[in-house]
Amino acid sequence: MTQASHKYVTKQNPPSPDATNTLNSGEAEQRQRRTVPTQLAAMLAGVTEATIRKWASRGKLTRYGRPGRAEYDIDELYELVVEPGGKNTV
Repeated sequence: MTQASHKYVTKQNPPSPDATNTLNSGEAEQRQRRTVPTQLAAMLAGVTEATIRKWASRGKLTRYGRPGRAEYDIDELYELVVEPGGKNTV
């Protein structure tokens, strides 16, 4: 009878290290975001401010900041402009 009672006990597995690392790296990404205002983003990309705003409105670049104060992630801008295989429109 003791074997039958143990049959219904469920064991909870601890979270895998990969799941924990994924969560922590996601949190780290949010803390490490480096943003710059529109004027500086345009200068870094070698385009006009209007182009930066156009890329954001078309979904090619994520707009951060608050109303009246747009900012853009430097790494995302780099991927868009420089890295091969990205949406290189320059």
